[in-house]
Parts: sequence; C-alpha cells; structure tokens
Amino acid sequence: MKVKDILAVKGSRVVTVEKDSSVLDAMSIFSANRIGSLLVVDKDSKILGIIGARDVLMAVKNHLDEIKTLTVEKIMTTNLIVGTLDDKIDYILSVMTENRI
Repeated sequence: MKVKDILAVKGSRVVTVEKDSSVLDAMSIFSANRIGSLLVVDKDSKILGIIGARDVLMAVKNHLDEIKTLTVEKIMTTNLIVGTLDDKIDYILSVMTENRI
C-alpha cells in the first residue's frame, strides 16, 4: 500500500495557517477542524513549516506571559520531513517512528 492509496480513501484536504497568525488563532483552527497539526504558509501559500498541538502546549508553558500575542512563526517547525504519493506505507511508518512524529 502507498500514501496515494490512503489519501484516496481519507481525502487530501490540508488545513493551513499563515505564519503571522497568533497561536490562539491556530488553537481555534485546531478545534474547529478537529485536527492536531497545521501547515504554516506565507501570503502566497508557500509552505514554511508545521505547527502541532504539542508545539502549542510548549508555547503556553514557555511563553505564558506573551501567549496572546505570540505568532505561529515563532513556534513552528521548519525542518520538514515530507513523503511522496508513491512512498510505501512501511517506509512512511519507519520514518515517522525514527523521527518520533
């Protein structure tokens, strides 16, 4: 089985947030879409990074005093690990396990 086989069933909708959005806005997007991560994009929809629920938790822990004004750009992960539609699921699983993602 390949990534494209899963996406054919699951769908390929991707939810994004702009880099200048607040962390609080990202939390609202997480909640509204019942998801745990968002791709971070610029004004031209170029992918810049990713933000996950754990990133938000760590931001609250480490930046509580500024959480209302903290932007997604400050806490996003920029070193992305990506897969392709033709990657086999076993390979993807091993990459995810190895990188704890």
